[in-house]
Amino acid sequence: MTSAAAGGRGPKKTPKKKRTSGFVSARTEASKPKRIGSLVNQLIARKGYASVIGDEALLASVRGCLDDRLHDAVRLGPLRAGVLQIVVVDSVTLQELNFQKRKVLRKIQADHPDRVTDLRFRLG
Repeated sequence: MTSAAAGGRGPKKTPKKKRTSGFVSARTEASKPKRIGSLVNQLIARKGYASVIGDEALLASVRGCLDDRLHDAVRLGPLRAGVLQIVVVDSVTLQELNFQKRKVLRKIQADHPDRVTDLRFRLG
């Protein structure tokens, strides 16, 4: 007699094993809790709050090579990819800084090597 005739049941099947590729899924990583300290550090770095101290040194370098009458007309903008934006109050100051751009850039690069590669002036 066959097994089907004896009990009406076929051969026993073994359960399939789950296939694992060895990679951790994104869902598993996302479900793990993160430490609050690492999240705060990421936020501070993303917003640029950590660079306030360095900005004061850059501003001192910029003002160090300008005339006294231009000190209050200049403030720093963001530093992105080595390009420092300098915000000025009026178009006359903007024009004057464009004439002195090479001198200002050399001074900043001497004081802060490998940090600033170019300057951009804008009204603000």
